[in-house]
Amino acid sequence: MDTPVSPLRLLVTFIFIFTFTVTVTVTVTAIVTVTVTVVRAGCVPADRRDSRT
Repeated sequence: MDTPVSPLRLLVTFIFIFTFTVTVTVTVTAIVTVTVTVVRAGCVPADRRDSRT
């Protein structure tokens, strides 16, 4: 019994993947932003960036 992929199921899958991707992107961006802000505020002087990269 082989049923063709319904457009609705395709749409739901796409929405799920899209939502997941957006959520991960936003989460990573937030974590990076917070980390950079904390590091700049706490450890590294604002006018002196680390040149040993």
